Amino acid sequence: MSFTTYITTWGNDPLEQVNDMINKNVINSNTRIVIAFASFNFASTDYIPGFGSVSIAETQQIVNLVHSKNAKVSLSIGGATYPFYGSDLYI
Repeated sequence: MSFTTYITTWGNDPLEQVNDMINKNVINSNTRIVIAFASFNFASTDYIPGFGSVSIAETQQIVNLVHSKNAKVSLSIGGATYPFYGSDLYI
């Protein structure tokens, strides 16, 4: 059995969320953690727009931590705040 769960920036700190899941033995090789929700159009190398003020370095910490448990990480792009219209993905 596998499952997917989101980490967000509008609750607890994302790194705290991942550490809490690890401490509760929730993250294993059948887990996918989704980082929610990025903006479509960004050129920043310091942070991911839409993912609060979490820096690229902090995001990499999260990814490394999840990978250390043999789990997967995805970045969710879009959502109600970032609609397709006006983005590179809008056709």
